[in-house]
Amino acid sequence: MKVRFVTTILIVFLSHFSSANDLSLDSLYSLDYRDKSKVKRELELFEKRKLSLSEKQKLIFAKSYYLSLWGDFKGRIKLLNSYEWDKAEDNIKVGAYYQLTESYVNLGNLEKALYYTSKVTEILPNINEPKLKSLAYHSIADVYESLYMFEESYLLSEMIIQEGYESRSSEILCYGTSRAIKNLFRLKRFPEIIKNKSAAIRYCGEINDRFIIELITPLIQISNNKLNSDFDGIARLISMYDNLEVSSSPREFFELELFLAEYYLQTDNIERAYNLYQSAYSRSSDKGDYQFMIDGLDGLFKVSLITGDSEAALYYAKILIDNQKEFERELVEKSRLFNSHKIRAKELEHQISKLSLSNENLILEREVLNSQKKVFRVAVFSAFAGILILTLVIYLLVRQKIRMKKSLDTDFLTGAISRSSVLSLARKKLKACKENGENFSIVTFDLDNFKSINDRFGHSVGDWVLLTVIKTIKLNIRENDFVGRLGGEEFIICLPNSELSQALVLAERCREALEKINTKDISSMLVITASFGVSEINGEVDSLNKLLVESDRCLYAAKSKGRNCISSNYGELEKARITAV
Repeated sequence: MKVRFVTTILIVFLSHFSSANDLSLDSLYSLDYRDKSKVKRELELFEKRKLSLSEKQKLIFAKSYYLSLWGDFKGRIKLLNSYEWDKAEDNIKVGAYYQLTESYVNLGNLEKALYYTSKVTEILPNINEPKLKSLAYHSIADVYESLYMFEESYLLSEMIIQEGYESRSSEILCYGTSRAIKNLFRLKRFPEIIKNKSAAIRYCGEINDRFIIELITPLIQISNNKLNSDFDGIARLISMYDNLEVSSSPREFFELELFLAEYYLQTDNIERAYNLYQSAYSRSSDKGDYQFMIDGLDGLFKVSLITGDSEAALYYAKILIDNQKEFERELVEKSRLFNSHKIRAKELEHQISKLSLSNENLILEREVLNSQKKVFRVAVFSAFAGILILTLVIYLLVRQKIRMKKSLDTDFLTGAISRSSVLSLARKKLKACKENGENFSIVTFDLDNFKSINDRFGHSVGDWVLLTVIKTIKLNIRENDFVGRLGGEEFIICLPNSELSQALVLAERCREALEKINTKDISSMLVITASFGVSEINGEVDSLNKLLVESDRCLYAAKSKGRNCISSNYGELEKARITAV
């Protein structure tokens, strides 16, 4: 998935910066990459033309694209380094540095990958364009994944998804959700994959990227089988395995191969299991991927034990131990190099420790300590890169902290306060109002016929409706009031120091405002309304839980009256009374 995944991202993102004169250059990306001679002829024809600066840069990117598909990363690096990207515009720089980062990651040159990642990070604070910002995050995520730091890469994929939601970009959301699924799979968080699969497939479907859908589908199907074993699912996976190209998606291919090998082992098809384990080990050895080499060898060891072949079992056990040691040494070396770029940041020691090796690899700590002189030489040699990487780490940690705080307090899609946070805040405000002898009211509202909006106009429109509703509500409540999302299309407005009559006035104002939302640009048939339930504290209703129960009861009473109306825990007030307040 690595090669085709990142190049696909790059094409889509760079197309955002194409001018009318560049359209013919963009057509180069549609050539069949398997026909090398034809691709080279087309590229040479364009090279002979009189090209503008922008077109020259895009031609280099087109060449780089095909070199990556052909697996020629050394040639790709040579090509990209033939141009002075430091003098280019920031949007072009990000594209170039991203490709260089990804190429060095594929060649296992972490030091160079870190260097170009740091250059991306240096530009990042100046970037406001969501697609470029997301491309920068992808670049950093590539480095994390090369270090097997899938949790950190997953956090970056969430930042990419956030950019996609804020900019309402299906491209960003497609590549963000697909990267998230990839990392969740490495972390074995299968229920979360099943929870998020529909969004990933939907967003990639909206941009018609069948390739990405085909790549994440095996991971989704394996996750489903891990949770709910079924024969039909296995049959689909076998079909996927027969049709998936190992060259374009090695990691997904190995995952599928190992899963099927495990399945055959459990169903006593020993010969088939052996062949798949052997294939996974052999292919991953060619790729130099120790993680899958170890999994393949472990499977071969199990097969040998089951068949009673003790000689083969000892042979595979020895190779397995040797490969495990090599894998640990690789991790130590990569971690040592990565941390040498951050060693001056004492205040980040706690965070850096989270990014270090797993407990199993800490037994090699003595080896790391004994090579301090070598680390120092690397740090001195990479001093400039180290400073930039330090900037990267600080920037990411601050962003991550803000992101985590925001994700806890704020609903991801609408920007309203999250359920847990709004209920916690409401309890505090209610307690304060009771202590001060003040009133406290709440308004709950539920969008009318929201499911039919999703079904008729699509989830993208549904998301827009939710976001627009909250923006409208915020414009119609007081400064001290606050709104939160209870779940789905149901929301709550909390009104400290407010009587029921005041809450009813506010509810009516909000109801009218929602009714007037302009939807003509989407469809004249799209109508946004909501039903409201209003309640206030009194002798019987003296806690937030009771307020919610009362308000919920009133909300459903409003629904039963025909929707797009208001009901309260004291019944309907006369319109004259509402108007008089």
